[in-house]
Amino acid sequence: MIGFGSGNINRNLLLCSSIAFLLIISTCQASSVTRSISKTSVSPGEVISVSLTVSIAPTSDTYYAVEDTYPFNWTITNNGGGDTNQTYPSSPNRSVIKFVMIDNAVDTTYTYMIKANSTAGTYTFSGQYEFNSTLLNPISPPISGPSQVTVAGCTQIFYGDADSDTYGNLSNTTQACTAPSGYVSSNTDCDDTKSAVHPGATEICLNALDDDCSGAGDPDCPGDIANSTGNTPDRCIDMFDLTAIGHDFGKTSGFINPRADITGNSLVDIYDLVYVGKDFGKCPG
Repeated sequence: MIGFGSGNINRNLLLCSSIAFLLIISTCQASSVTRSISKTSVSPGEVISVSLTVSIAPTSDTYYAVEDTYPFNWTITNNGGGDTNQTYPSSPNRSVIKFVMIDNAVDTTYTYMIKANSTAGTYTFSGQYEFNSTLLNPISPPISGPSQVTVAGCTQIFYGDADSDTYGNLSNTTQACTAPSGYVSSNTDCDDTKSAVHPGATEICLNALDDDCSGAGDPDCPGDIANSTGNTPDRCIDMFDLTAIGHDFGKTSGFINPRADITGNSLVDIYDLVYVGKDFGKCPG
């Protein structure tokens, strides 16, 4: 009896071990879907590829459906043969791409291209799948593999351009990936309230502005050669300058006011008078 009983126990142990082994083999050979992502750290707006590898176990699986949920507000640029027209009324912000094989399923890799949005942060992909062998499972198995992608923050500095002259204000900044409306990459405007004032602009004398932002200030006009008491410029083009030209008009030497020969041709003539006339009245104070 002891011997017989021992034989029964051994046979039962062998049977249980065999069942357990078959279960392990079955589990190891289950069909599956694995995700791979070309880059998990990207720049805003960068396009990456996402691959879904379907591995069919040597079972009776001939059908499968794979749904990959990608980050909301990201844009599919190439669907790789997938269906992106899925709608989920209960989850309006859910973005899904779906791949289906209804017969003769074989190992396959699907690859789609997707563009990250411009907001920095960490974004998650999630997904699930069904095979013949998993249809009775109340919970669809999740897609394995990498699931998160980090979008780096934008650190490029742009400068406010209130006067729309394409030169920005150093004290008005923002950080972005591309220039927002009203901002430019230049920060060299010295007066962002006047579109005619910026680097490279033509300098205009006695207008109280540093037109070309050179830092040299507002230059005097050539016709400013006298003041009310003599031959000293007073940053005002007025009758004193006209009078000075008149006193020396026609002279080639012995000028009462050495500045009267504005053109430098050793003659006080109509051309010198023109210099005074064209700026006459300029008197910024």
